Amino acid sequence: MTANNTTNFMQSDRWTPLFCTQTVIAITAFLLNAAVLIRHLLQPSIISHFTVYLLVLYLANVVIILGVKPMELFNDIHNGGNWSFGGQLCIIHTYFLLVFSVTPLLSHLLIATDRFWALQFPHSYRSHHNIKTSLLICLGMVCYVHCFALPAFIVYLPSINAAHCQPSPRSRYWYRVEYVIDRIVPLLLILVIYLFIIIKRWHRRKTPASVHVSPAGSRIPHSTTVLAVRRTSVRPFVVLTLTTLEVAVCWLPLDVYFACKVYFNYRMPDSVAQCFVILFTLQSVFDPLIWVFSRRHKR
Repeated sequence: MTANNTTNFMQSDRWTPLFCTQTVIAITAFLLNAAVLIRHLLQPSIISHFTVYLLVLYLANVVIILGVKPMELFNDIHNGGNWSFGGQLCIIHTYFLLVFSVTPLLSHLLIATDRFWALQFPHSYRSHHNIKTSLLICLGMVCYVHCFALPAFIVYLPSINAAHCQPSPRSRYWYRVEYVIDRIVPLLLILVIYLFIIIKRWHRRKTPASVHVSPAGSRIPHSTTVLAVRRTSVRPFVVLTLTTLEVAVCWLPLDVYFACKVYFNYRMPDSVAQCFVILFTLQSVFDPLIWVFSRRHKR
């Protein structure tokens, strides 16, 4: 009886505020992302070439939550963080963690690239961009991720070291290079593209309105056509603004922290690191809310 009480106490003691917060975030994120995906499956007419990138983002969030979070949460609450699922599940868990965890960030990059293409090369965008093109781009993104993550994963299979499922120490230098390519570079590109789009839109607003002559001979202010174009692009720009803000708030702090830890052996206080982890996990909750918000602001 005493042993059972001790075990129950130890397990209840593991329900820390961080663990409870991550559990609530994971459940909420799964429900929201799955709900948006089901909505599009039941009503495929609302799918466009732009929303394809959002759907890939939501699908990646669901895959990560199902493939990573249950095993991590179970280990934390029952075994104090020690791995208890064997070597095969360790390989599967590490695969989802290393490969699919990059997909949401690259999906954000595709959203920013789509807006850059539409603004900088509008004729090419209208001529070539459709749902099929978006699907091919997303497929290329998945191949890109596997090209950098899969070779080291196959050569240096993860294993259970010190009761923890960990990548092989021999792959440490490979993952340092991959970390820069798959995380730091996409983050910087997203921020640079958004800054470029903001400057471009600001210059367009400053250009004086000219007058165009219609085929019938009536004079139509050029600002009317510009306003029509802006109305059709309001929703994608709102999505881009919110996703960029989400990346800057949720992803950037933790990635900078890990970069300092890996390359400079710098360690922040545990409380600060936990806040960064919570912000990072919140991105999977904000993603579907961005779609809901953008739908409300469609013009």
